Amino acid sequence: MTESERIQGLKRQIELETKQEREVRLAKASQDPDRPRYHFQPSRPGFMGDPNGPIFWKGNYHMFYQCVPDQPLGIKDVGWGHTVSEDLIHWKELPLALVPTPNGPDRDGCWSGMAVSHHGVVTILYTGASHVEEKRIYSQCIATSKDEMLINWEKYKDNPVISRPPKGMVVTGPNDPCTWREEESWYMVLAAGINFVGATSLLYRSKDLIHWEYLHPLYLPDKDRMFHECPDFFPVGNRYVLITSRREPCPYISGYEIDGFMPPYRFMTGSHWEVGAYVEHKFIPEKHGMADWGSYFAARTMMDDRGRRIIWGWVIEERSPEEQIEAGWSGALSLPRILSLLPDNTLEIKPVPELEGLRGKHWSFRDLELAPGGDKSAVFLEGIQGDCVEVIVRFAPNRARKFGLIVKGTDKITYDREEQQIAGAPLVLTPKEDSTLQVYVDRSIIEVFANDRVCKTLRTYHENRDNLGVGLFAKEGNVKVKSVDIWEIK
Repeated sequence: MTESERIQGLKRQIELETKQEREVRLAKASQDPDRPRYHFQPSRPGFMGDPNGPIFWKGNYHMFYQCVPDQPLGIKDVGWGHTVSEDLIHWKELPLALVPTPNGPDRDGCWSGMAVSHHGVVTILYTGASHVEEKRIYSQCIATSKDEMLINWEKYKDNPVISRPPKGMVVTGPNDPCTWREEESWYMVLAAGINFVGATSLLYRSKDLIHWEYLHPLYLPDKDRMFHECPDFFPVGNRYVLITSRREPCPYISGYEIDGFMPPYRFMTGSHWEVGAYVEHKFIPEKHGMADWGSYFAARTMMDDRGRRIIWGWVIEERSPEEQIEAGWSGALSLPRILSLLPDNTLEIKPVPELEGLRGKHWSFRDLELAPGGDKSAVFLEGIQGDCVEVIVRFAPNRARKFGLIVKGTDKITYDREEQQIAGAPLVLTPKEDSTLQVYVDRSIIEVFANDRVCKTLRTYHENRDNLGVGLFAKEGNVKVKSVDIWEIK
C-alpha cells in the first residue's frame, strides 16, 4: 500500500464513523495527557493549522487560525478560527470568522492570509480554494468586519479580487497573501512557485484592496525549491525581513495535499527568515536564518500598540496520522515571541515578557557543579516533577564536550561543543559567553530558547509518566551551573 492509499483509507475511515463513534473519539481529546495546557488550542478538538491575520485592534490581540473542527488530519473545508486576548497569555475563543461558501471561490477552503485596517475597517485578505474539473484553483478573496470585537464578517460580494495568476505565468499557487501599507498604496505578496524557475513571492499593488496590479516577483526565485509558503514581509530597524515557510519535495505527492489531507510533516523544513534591503520594491536578502529549527511552521507576525514585532507559528505534530485520529486533535499555536534586529543584522528572538504571568510556584538553585559522566550521572533537582513548567538555566563558559538540561525525566536538550549545536540547531558560543536556556514545557510541546538567538520547538510523547523530573548533565568535562530557576505553570 502506498502512502497516498493509506491516507485515503484513513479519510474514508473518518467519513464512515457514526455520530456516536465520533463523539467517543473526540471525547478522548480532553483526557489526552499529551494535549498541551497553556499553548492555545480550540476547545473543540480537530485540526489546528497556520496562524492567520494576527492584528492588535481596539486594545485586544486578535489571532485567527486554520481549523477543521472534529477532523484532526486535514485541511479539506478549512475555515478561520478566532481567538482574542488582552495580555497574550489568556485567550478567549470567538465564533469562527470564515467558513467556505457553497459554490463560492472558497468552497473547498478558506486558506491562509492577513488582516489589516483599511479606513478604520478591519479587512481579511485570504486565499480561496476550489476545484474546477478536478483542478485546484487558488484565488484571493476579502472579508470585512465593522464591530469592535471582529465577530461578524461579511465576504466581498464580488470575490475573488484576484482570480488567476499573472498573465502568461505558469505557477504553483499563488496563495497566502501578506499585505502592508506603503506610499499611499497597499502592497501584497503571494506565495508562488514559477514553473521551471523556482519559488518566490509575487508583488501586487492596490489603492483599495479590491483592484490589484501585478508588479513583479519580490525577490529572485529560489531554484532549490518549487514553492515558498506563508510569506510575511516587514521592516525591522533599518532593514527588511522576509519570513517564508518551506517544504522539501515529497516523493509521492503532486501538489499541496492528498485529497484534502496534509502531507507528512517530515517534508516541512520550517519557517526561514531573511534580512536584507528593500530597494525599488525589490527585496535583496543579505542574511538568512531560521525562526525555529523544530516542529514549527507557517509563522506570522504583527505589530502591536507598543511597536513590538510579535511572531507566532503553528506547532505541528510528530505523531502518525493514525495516532492523531486516535487522539482526536492535531496542532497548536506557539507561544508569542518578539523579533528585533541585532547589530550584525541577524534576528534576536525571545519570549514575550507577558509569559511571566503564567508563573506559579518557584524553585531556585545557585552555583551547582556538574562532574562528567555517562547518561546515569545526570543530577536531578530534588522535589521537582512536572510536564507544565518553565526553566531558565545558565551554564558558565566551560570546555565540556556536551552538557545540558533534562525535562520530563528523559528529554535531553544538549549543547554539543564540537558540533556547535543546541538540540541539533546551530549555536556558536564565544569563549567567554554563558550558555542560557529558557525552556517552556507544556506536556508534548517543548519550546527552547538559547541565548536569545536560536529557537527550537520539540514534540515528545510519553507513555510512561512516572518520572517527570528536571535534571542537568555534563560529559567529558566539568561544568559550573550559575543558576537554575524553575516555575510551575499556573
